[in-house]
Amino acid sequence: MALNPEQQREANQLLLVAREYLRIVNLPQDVRQSQLGVGADAFARPVIAEAEWEHTLHTAHLASAPVRLAALEELLEETKTGTRNVHSSCRAYFKKDSYSTEKLSTQGPRWLHVLLRDGIGHIEPWMNEGEDPQQQTRYRERLQYFGATTLEDMHERLSATASELSEILMTAGVSVPIVGP
Repeated sequence: MALNPEQQREANQLLLVAREYLRIVNLPQDVRQSQLGVGADAFARPVIAEAEWEHTLHTAHLASAPVRLAALEELLEETKTGTRNVHSSCRAYFKKDSYSTEKLSTQGPRWLHVLLRDGIGHIEPWMNEGEDPQQQTRYRERLQYFGATTLEDMHERLSATASELSEILMTAGVSVPIVGP
């Protein structure tokens, strides 16, 4: 199914905003090997120490790009544009009956933007005390997986995902704008 003009506009907007977040993250050498999970607690405090501000800001930008990329991924799946099906395969993995520990290690890099969007955007409703312990374990596993990823690796992976989604859009006949001089 082809994307209608409104879906094309939405796809381009999501892609451009994700790319902008990735563009403005200019990782200094001393921050590149920092892990995404380091300093995550800074977002919960009313005051962020000056020494941790740069890391916190880079992390925020890198966490904002996957929100747009995952939304674009969903749009492409809904309209049957391309054949990635990353969003649905990631969701299927975390359903109770389809869980296997090996799959996160092999598919995690491909699902990174979906994992991040789901992990940072909200606490899962079943995370209340006494809820499904297997789902709680999976949620913690996701947090641990991308918390250990370096900012540099995160940036590279998200940039590659943005490029892949751009290729899918262009193959589908969508004119993907670029920023000119």
